[in-house]
Amino acid sequence: MVSIPFNPFDQDFDDLEAKDLLKLRDVAEGWYVEYKREVVNTKSIGKSLAAFANHYGGWIFYGIKGATDGSNVAEAFPGLGGQEVSTLIESLRNAAKDVVNPSPYYEHIVLNGPCSEIELIDNRAIVAVTVPSGPDAPYIHSDGRIYRRVADASDPKSETDRFTLDYLWQRRQKAHERLTSFLKQESLLSKGEEDLSFIDLFLLTDPLRASGQYSNLAFKRFTELMSDPHTPGISILYDNFYTMANGMIARQINSADPYNLVPTWRFYSTGFSHVSLPIPSTKIDAIHPGGWLRGYKHEEEFLSQVNRGHSTSGHLLDINQIIFTVVASVAQYKRLVAEAGIKGPVYAKAALHNIWRRIPFLDTEAFVNFIKKHGLPVLQFEKELAPPGSTLESLVHIEDRLPTNNVDAFVVQALDALPLVTSISNALGLPRLVTFTLEEEWWWSAAGRAPEVNRWRETMFKSGK
Repeated sequence: MVSIPFNPFDQDFDDLEAKDLLKLRDVAEGWYVEYKREVVNTKSIGKSLAAFANHYGGWIFYGIKGATDGSNVAEAFPGLGGQEVSTLIESLRNAAKDVVNPSPYYEHIVLNGPCSEIELIDNRAIVAVTVPSGPDAPYIHSDGRIYRRVADASDPKSETDRFTLDYLWQRRQKAHERLTSFLKQESLLSKGEEDLSFIDLFLLTDPLRASGQYSNLAFKRFTELMSDPHTPGISILYDNFYTMANGMIARQINSADPYNLVPTWRFYSTGFSHVSLPIPSTKIDAIHPGGWLRGYKHEEEFLSQVNRGHSTSGHLLDINQIIFTVVASVAQYKRLVAEAGIKGPVYAKAALHNIWRRIPFLDTEAFVNFIKKHGLPVLQFEKELAPPGSTLESLVHIEDRLPTNNVDAFVVQALDALPLVTSISNALGLPRLVTFTLEEEWWWSAAGRAPEVNRWRETMFKSGK
């Protein structure tokens, strides 16, 4: 549900029925409400969307006739025909995408007749549109003007007041600063952990909080979702839960020291998540065949390249396990926001910490061929953002595919997370070509078809079918 200061109804937007519109007989057009008898052109729709997004947010009703006696309340509910509804929905989409910059957030609902309470006949419908106050203001129309709502006017007016325009720009700046601040959070390490490699994952919908949605997920349901061993694909099983001032926390303790960094999930009331995950690593001088990399297909070839380096002072990073945790976390986040009633596409970013002079390992033939030709990548940065930057534009958009009968659930999850996985792998020294050539057998092994590879995962994940 979007956040609008004024709601003329007793229920949420998603629960509206045609009969609820009867209340509009006492609601006048003005700051928060606009009535349209018929479908208007796309540019006019863009003016309305921009005007509400620029100021307090509000409601647009198509198929309602406003009173002409000066009261400006809803007088009649003639509705729109089926083709008019289809045209309007398409025009709304085009107006938000092509007429207004940046694109404002909105939601719409079609309320179909017949409805005797408002005399809406069969095969007619009223379309209700709600537009929250936008954080990315000012929203500029394609005609170059910045529109606003004015008191009891039925149509938006162009804004010319310098103070108001400055306020809109400041509102945008604050929204972007809040996002940047979130993406710059970093987990704290205890003494003795200063050399621990770890990854901070940032998972979010609606990065600038355009819709103003908040989670309705109860603590009990949160604990169930984060510890459920029966979900499809893979998921990280958490076993320690508690609340914080603005959300909930899940940690995976198992037999680990709870005072050290363990897998930790912070789920905020906004629907944002900050996930901290240690990265498996070990010193080169502790590596021996059949040891830390036991069960990996390309263990011997990789170690032969490491030994050619004549150095025992470095650390190895297991990128295979990074991929497991990232894929699992993205899938878990999608389940969380769906249960929390939060809509919108998922975005992500990763921050890799304490990776200086680490050597990555990926158990694929493409990676082994890469290091044979180019040598071992020895990472030269203490911290890397993947992708680089901490702005809205730098976020990775996570796809949303649905499993089919002949495709393993984990493979679908992996494909969804692949843009983020690729960006992380690139930050860890692997060109995109190496990541995109992950062999099919690697995915099948990751999905649990090769038990010898799962010795580390068994303590952290469950693998479903």
